[in-house]
Amino acid sequence: MHRYVFITLLMLLWGIHQNTFSEGKKEGTLIKTSGFASAPTYVVRQLALENAIRNGVEKYLLSIAPEKYLKHLNVIINKSSKYIISLRVTNETLSRDSCSVEIEIEIDDESINRDVATFLMPYLEGLPSMLVLKAGEPKYDTILSVNECINLLTDRLRRLKFSVDTEIRLPEKLKEYYSNTPLVTIEDKKAFSIASDFDIVVMITPEVEIEKTHPHGDFVSCKGIVRIEVFRGSDGKLLDAYTNASKVDSYSPQDGVKQSLEDAFLKSVPRMISSSILGFINVIEDKALIIKLEGFSEQSFVDVIVTCLEKICYGCKLETLCVLPSFSKIKLYYDGPTVYIVDSLMDFPDLRNKISIKKVVNRNIEIISIKN
Repeated sequence: MHRYVFITLLMLLWGIHQNTFSEGKKEGTLIKTSGFASAPTYVVRQLALENAIRNGVEKYLLSIAPEKYLKHLNVIINKSSKYIISLRVTNETLSRDSCSVEIEIEIDDESINRDVATFLMPYLEGLPSMLVLKAGEPKYDTILSVNECINLLTDRLRRLKFSVDTEIRLPEKLKEYYSNTPLVTIEDKKAFSIASDFDIVVMITPEVEIEKTHPHGDFVSCKGIVRIEVFRGSDGKLLDAYTNASKVDSYSPQDGVKQSLEDAFLKSVPRMISSSILGFINVIEDKALIIKLEGFSEQSFVDVIVTCLEKICYGCKLETLCVLPSFSKIKLYYDGPTVYIVDSLMDFPDLRNKISIKKVVNRNIEIISIKN
């Protein structure tokens, strides 16, 4: 219990820190809802509006979290008005002792998502495993500062009991692919996220802007910018994408860059956590088989395995989740025994003595090539 109180306090403090640096008008999510109240005339309209706001917030909560978690979010529902940025009455019927209203509210989704994740963490069986990666390098020579910031970020997440890793923990084939192939497009990032076997993959693109504040002085303004993309590993879905920035004035460009990047990285933590938790709890569980293929240098050989699966599971839907060099992942919508698939693959004439079953865990089968 003490651990979760500590977690909650940390996240709330970070939320305050993030709001302190927010710039410009906050934009939220629009929700249409209605409410009704029966009460004395002098309060009935206000009660109807409060009922509508409560219904709207509950409607939003059901859109971001499974219904089974709603019972743990009564604190948020009871303070619904706290999350309202703006409200507009679109229709209203008022009588002497009753009132019904239809309204359109703009909800502060970032704040409510953060609070939902905070309140739900104690009720989860486990927290999602996370992989944090750089998706690009800044144009200035700040590699050391970026790496230090990533270490700072991962340490902060680990203190919150998340299991966090970087590219060091990737399988050799994926590590080689990550080192040699820029992850530029969304499709590339989705495929890599699926291949990674982590619940959540965070792609970070850092940037630095440096400008002199006075033409005859050494004082410089350093702006650290980080673009965060959060992907769900099970299906590659982009859960969130946002940018944080921080500006620091300094006589030392190196110190200014380091501090501005650290601030930008740490500002990204609350939203990163909330999008990861909400994406994790919304994974749709099914009985499909996940088949991973490693070490097959020729796509034609992967096609043979796909053909085999189609034959032994005739009529079952088969979906190729990702195809990377020497690594592929297939989802087979088959609810029968896993051992049948394993035995059938090993006995298939075109695969005999060419594949090996590396691991079978629950509904996951890992297959490696023993002949390239």
